[in-house]
Amino acid sequence: MLGLHKVLATCLIAPRPEYRLRELDSYHLEALKQELLSRPMTCGKPMIVVAKGLTESTDFKEEELDSYQLEVIGGNHRREVILQILKDSTIHSKDCFKFVYVQVYSGNTKCSGNISIIIR
Repeated sequence: MLGLHKVLATCLIAPRPEYRLRELDSYHLEALKQELLSRPMTCGKPMIVVAKGLTESTDFKEEELDSYQLEVIGGNHRREVILQILKDSTIHSKDCFKFVYVQVYSGNTKCSGNISIIIR
């Protein structure tokens, strides 16, 4: 693990198929969106991400964090809703959604079994 970091939400991407634990549920997305809009949080629980293209944790550079593509493997529904909110021109109060907290891991976790251990 490379630590807990605050990143731009726009750096977050959907996980590749082998890292996807479940498909996005449209009903859950809509309920979550309504919940987040009615009670915006400035600091929610962190999402679990893998820094795409980063194979060794020693290659990680914190000062370049916003340049990494961060695959969300825990919190993917939140990622999708936050990105929808940021793109929605009818929503005006969205500053609190620009940044999220993430727990970063390097991409050397190749087995989905290892990923499920991380999420627990």
